[in-house]
Amino acid sequence: MKKHYFFLFAFLFVSCTKKNMEVIALVPEASGICYSTRTDTLFVVNDEGKIYEVSKNGKILCAKQLGKYDLEGVACDDVAKRLYFAVEGKDNILIVDQRTLQVLKEMDVDRVYHGKKLLIKDKEQGLEGIALVNDRIYLANQS
Repeated sequence: MKKHYFFLFAFLFVSCTKKNMEVIALVPEASGICYSTRTDTLFVVNDEGKIYEVSKNGKILCAKQLGKYDLEGVACDDVAKRLYFAVEGKDNILIVDQRTLQVLKEMDVDRVYHGKKLLIKDKEQGLEGIALVNDRIYLANQS
């Protein structure tokens, strides 16, 4: 039985090495990605506060510096034509117009819900991801 696990691990390790990965676009410090059904493109963010719109075949269609943000995740809202970003450090949500890439609003994240602390924050544990499901925003905290 142990031998089977070893071969499974070896297969996964070999299949996940860099030589088998395909790079479709060079985005430095990429930290989040979402797919827009409206534009049929990908939105990629990085740790330096930059957003990239990338075609599915890897062509960077546009890039814009949003400000001094450590962006850690992005979610696409194709109905409202907005992008939602998890901002590490400030631990805020940044809302951006999907068409113009203009910042619309920056929202504070309330880490307490009904008296319970849900998202622990310290120097090493901040926001790391964001998702949008049925008009609800879900945040992921580091560790």
